[in-house]
Parts: sequence; structure tokens; C-alpha cells
Amino acid sequence: MPADRIQQLFMLAVLEGQETPDAIVGFAWRHISAGGKKIVRDGVRLEDEQDNLDELSLQAQRFFVERLPLLQALQVI
Repeated sequence: MPADRIQQLFMLAVLEGQETPDAIVGFAWRHISAGGKKIVRDGVRLEDEQDNLDELSLQAQRFFVERLPLLQALQVI
């Protein structure tokens, strides 16, 4: 099952016990920002930290609703 880097970080967060979208956002952002990276949305790099967190929050909500149940059903997580 293909997964982009952010989805992989979300999966790792869940495997490490993070249970809410807010928790996985914090986990993912710590890993992304530690490497000096930023989120890209619609081809534009988000420079502001809050913009990055907002985008990660949107993606985390979708992950919990759409992706996580499928991953759990497939016993990936």
C-alpha cells in the first residue's frame, strides 16, 4: 500500500502510541522541522510554522477518517 512521507510519519506515530490527530501532528512536525523541512501544498512551500501545522492537521484528520481504518483492517497497524 503506497504511503507518502507524511502518511508514513502518521503511521509511525500511531505505532508509537499517539492516539489523536493532534498528537500525530506534533509527532510529525517534530520530525519534519528537525530536518529543516517544510510542507508543500499545491506546489508552494509553506514557510510559516502555523501554516505547516494547519496543513498537517488537515492531513491528520483525513488520515484518521480514511486511512487509519483501512490500515487497521489490513493489520498494517
